[in-house]
Amino acid sequence: MNTTVVLDWKFVAAVGATTAVIILAAKMTPAEAKEVLTRVVDTHAVRTIALTGDC
Repeated sequence: MNTTVVLDWKFVAAVGATTAVIILAAKMTPAEAKEVLTRVVDTHAVRTIALTGDC
């Protein structure tokens, strides 16, 4: 029985990003985590508005 496993670059990038986030999250204080989460949400909101043109 032949089995072929194909890993594309998106899978490898996702695994690497997940590992990095877990390591960084383990070292953060709750205040730092809150600041990062706030910045991520703000950046995502601004980018969504810029891409869709909805104000």
